[in-house]
Amino acid sequence: MKSMKRYHIYWNDKILLKDLEEEEFQNVWSKMHWVYNSELNFVEVGEPLVEEAFLLMKKILLKILEAIALAGMVVFLGFLFLIELIDLFIVRPIYQKLFKKKRRRRRA
Repeated sequence: MKSMKRYHIYWNDKILLKDLEEEEFQNVWSKMHWVYNSELNFVEVGEPLVEEAFLLMKKILLKILEAIALAGMVVFLGFLFLIELIDLFIVRPIYQKLFKKKRRRRRA
């Protein structure tokens, strides 16, 4: 995988060269730095920032998925409880009335 590191070179806190690839940066920096030692500085941008953003997005996604899974479980258990209530208070009484066992009378 190609490196995504990019560099900005500053001279007296003003941008001189922007968005250099690593190879370009090494070439330019080695030639310029020994002449303008105290005035030059650079900033590395790219991969570490992208990696940090990716990890943060991953954490957020996992939290969202966790919440969705929890909500799904609560809804599932709610439906299961509702079905049990319907069975207990509606279906069983009707079933017992329709299919009531007839008791035989004892003869004495």
